[in-house]
Amino acid sequence: MNKQHILAEIKRTAQDNVGIPLGWKRFFSETGIRYHDWFGKYWSRWGDAVREAGFEPNKLTEAYGDELLIERYVGLVRDLGRIPVKGELRLKKRDDPSFPNEKAFERFGSKGQLLAKVLEYCSVHSGFDDVAPLCAQLPLNGVEKPSERRDQMESGSNSTPQMCRHSSAESSCRLSSSFSSGSVIRKVLRNPSAFSP
Repeated sequence: MNKQHILAEIKRTAQDNVGIPLGWKRFFSETGIRYHDWFGKYWSRWGDAVREAGFEPNKLTEAYGDELLIERYVGLVRDLGRIPVKGELRLKKRDDPSFPNEKAFERFGSKGQLLAKVLEYCSVHSGFDDVAPLCAQLPLNGVEKPSERRDQMESGSNSTPQMCRHSSAESSCRLSSSFSSGSVIRKVLRNPSAFSP
């Protein structure tokens, strides 16, 4: 395998890909030219090989901000009329390349934590009266329901919601400070119709 052959293949595959050079993994699957055929032999980085072939290297995708992620998730909830499952997030990404990868939503933690953030977003921004009740209908998988915390709340305790991890039939709970608006979540869980039109 010589350098000129690799450069020619980079050019050919880029031309087949609307002028955009492939990443090294896809390049391998398209050409059979392995990572070790070029790495440390002709170039130290794939971007250097792409540059030598006359192209600009691909740029890394920038991370989405939390608010943008929540906005995109809320948009999908609205489109579907329900809370999306992982497969629906993948399908949306396939249909709309600008939609975040399903793994981007994992930064919020569990699905319950994500839904709590969605509820918080809906309570702060207007025009989401249709989304909040959908989120409030589902168990938040970790945020205790108000009835379970009523004694604490009536006694004047102003702590954050408890987050639970289910390891078996029993659940072990721990406090989490990740939600600054636990009262908003409790209000929505207590009265989801407050968010309906």
